Amino acid sequence: MVKIFIGWSGKKSKGVARALREWIPTIIQSAKPWMSEIDLDPGARWNQDIQDEVENAKLGVLCLTPDNLSSTWMHFEAGMLANSLKDRNYVCPYLLGIEPSDIQGPLSQFQAKRAEKDGTKELLYLINKIADNSIDESRIDQLFGLLWVGLESKLNGILLGPSDDVVPPRDSTDILRELLELTRQQSRMISDITVYKKDERLKLKADIIIKALKEGVFEDNYMASITGYNSEKSEMKPTSRR
Repeated sequence: MVKIFIGWSGKKSKGVARALREWIPTIIQSAKPWMSEIDLDPGARWNQDIQDEVENAKLGVLCLTPDNLSSTWMHFEAGMLANSLKDRNYVCPYLLGIEPSDIQGPLSQFQAKRAEKDGTKELLYLINKIADNSIDESRIDQLFGLLWVGLESKLNGILLGPSDDVVPPRDSTDILRELLELTRQQSRMISDITVYKKDERLKLKADIIIKALKEGVFEDNYMASITGYNSEKSEMKPTSRR
């Protein structure tokens, strides 16, 4: 079995994540993708469950689209993945409607795959490579030839579909609760950064974490993303964390 953490942020990215979660096991049956939208139990402590899944994953797939390239949440999940995944495990941005050259910052350090025929097949080869019980690549090629058209149709529909919907402002109690949980989690991550900076192999991981923390905690953009408050205009604006 190979556990795969699928990260997403925004409507199109969520559609890609759902499609991959359903489709990958039809090719590689030992693959077990995990996506918060589907696999997070009702009433669960979402941040702890996500962290647990990240720590147990062999591969992290981040679904990037034109709508979430600057998403704080994507950088936050990338930071968790870089912090938790072992040296022999992988983080793979999966790109729909964008090119690797469009990715800026620490995320550009990871080897990305395009959400098209060749890139998706290469992603399957990677999953098979790190699986406990790999299958012959000729078998992957055979199944891919039969099943790719279904995924391709879904991906094209997502790309041509509407962008993220605006949602109403969230309740202040819910916002404060989430901020408290994130602050606790980020405090634990900060404690590791000093150690990471001493090891050149882990420097990239520390840089990603620092970027996520700076964007997620110390900038108004993050507060606006979860509260709807824009300090420059001093007004509440409907936004969405994801």
